[in-house]
Amino acid sequence: MGKDALVQQLVGSYDNWPASRENASEKPGLCGSSARMTQELYPYDHLFSPIKINKLTIKNRIVMAPMGNIDMCEETGRPNDMMLQYFFARAKGGCGLLTTGLVPVSHGIDSTVTELDGLTYFPRIDRSRTVMPGWRDLAQGVHAHGSRIFVQLTAGLGRVGNPQCLLTQKKLPVSASFLPNYYIPAIPCMRLSDRKLRRIVTNIGQAAADAHTMGIDGVSLHGHEGYLIEQLSNPAFNHRKLGRYADWRRFGLDMVAEIRRRVGPDYPIMYRIDLSLALEETYDEETLSSTYLGRMRGGRTVEQTLSYMEELVAAGVDVFDVDLGCYDNWWMPHPPASMPAGCFVPVARAVRERFAADGVRSNAGLPVPVVAVGKLGYPDVAERALREGSCDMIMLGRPLLADPEWPNKAFAGRVADIRPCIGCQEGCLNEFVEGGHPQCAVNPRCSFEHLMPESPAPAKSPKRVAVVGAGPAGMVCALAASRRGHAVTLIDASDKLGGKLVAAGAARIKFDVENYRVYLERQVRKQADEGNLTLELGHAATKDALAAARYDAIVCATGAHEATPPIPVGHNLTQYD
Repeated sequence: MGKDALVQQLVGSYDNWPASRENASEKPGLCGSSARMTQELYPYDHLFSPIKINKLTIKNRIVMAPMGNIDMCEETGRPNDMMLQYFFARAKGGCGLLTTGLVPVSHGIDSTVTELDGLTYFPRIDRSRTVMPGWRDLAQGVHAHGSRIFVQLTAGLGRVGNPQCLLTQKKLPVSASFLPNYYIPAIPCMRLSDRKLRRIVTNIGQAAADAHTMGIDGVSLHGHEGYLIEQLSNPAFNHRKLGRYADWRRFGLDMVAEIRRRVGPDYPIMYRIDLSLALEETYDEETLSSTYLGRMRGGRTVEQTLSYMEELVAAGVDVFDVDLGCYDNWWMPHPPASMPAGCFVPVARAVRERFAADGVRSNAGLPVPVVAVGKLGYPDVAERALREGSCDMIMLGRPLLADPEWPNKAFAGRVADIRPCIGCQEGCLNEFVEGGHPQCAVNPRCSFEHLMPESPAPAKSPKRVAVVGAGPAGMVCALAASRRGHAVTLIDASDKLGGKLVAAGAARIKFDVENYRVYLERQVRKQADEGNLTLELGHAATKDALAAARYDAIVCATGAHEATPPIPVGHNLTQYD
């Protein structure tokens, strides 16, 4: 297949955007560039206007992305208090619509989603009635804050599932066709039969019916990122020649039709899709020819995807969120810090324009909302995307992990008080890879809402505390201690707050880090003006000075020595690009 012009243009821009001379200060909320926590477009009339999905009214245009619920449930799959409080915090923070992470319906078919003894690290909605109260509690708690929640259902992981099932269950992973496993390409994934795929379709209809009964407001199908639904619905992965599911459209359409049959016409169905895998736009011909990726040429074109989306609407889909990429170009659907703000807004615009041109309407007779994704955690960027008609809603994942109060703060005009995501992917995505659960490098309370109070209790015996080092660790420590009532002195040899963040955020591609430094400095100076925090900048802390001040406690937050790359002196650095 040829490369799609729109996709190629976007992929190329993700490398070249720092060289652009666009002046973001003249265009607040400019997509495709660096962004700041400004509020030049405040009040955010579009962001905080209601919207209807089928017959469900959402109070604002903010959607919480499916940021995973791995290991946030009991081993039986029942949602536990950790998972409930995690979502309640985001509902309380003002998010209009929340979506859960993956909830597989293919236990017993896809061996990668089930552990030994039938246990799982995924929440389940299909096991037995014993898991159902957890979902009912989740729905009721979210509703108590005026928010709505969809459960994200998946047919399975397929070739992107953990191949440990080969060792623990003596079973190979599965997929749409005979394909290499993503993690260990030498391990093959076996082709699922049409009979097993029809079982998954039946299971997903039952899961939707159960979610409806438990009070969950809608379902979201994960047809993106190379999971099993996409493996069936993309010719890059679906190489079947015979049977019902040799037609790559059929599996997705069957699932939507089955859900509609089970829940009726009024229950919202969301579909997560990528406009393109972008594999052939991401990798050169040499890479494709010399690796397993060569077997995945011929993915859906943009035109094929748009036509397929219209068919999904006719079958019963009410809303889409859409971006680019898959596991095999992992960085793209999980935009790192170096990606520009609003990187996938043009993707949403392409879908919205197509739907408008073709007069696409849902079965409820409404326009089909298109949700934009990708580094939209800057209120001006999100508002501009809505005002310009590029999308109907915006989806936030990592920004809501970093600060669950993002919506409330944006609504109140307190944008400078939003704790920014730094795009590090350490606490969120890397935790999944390492076997943990969602966390956040800048928000220690993320996923620990069930254990840590929103506001720490005042200190029973306030102390005089010295914090040596005004980098991120020192600033956060000084803020926490002073807010609890301790008298804190923050000392640093530099006359600037931020420590290594000052240099780390200097490059244009590191605007996320710079935003975090600015946020911390604002919080520290605000606390110094209003509370019991004293700044001593521009001179180093000495042993004698600390002893003379007779502090009750001293916190050393001086950081570590810089790491020096092993580049021989005098060598041409271009050799190491």
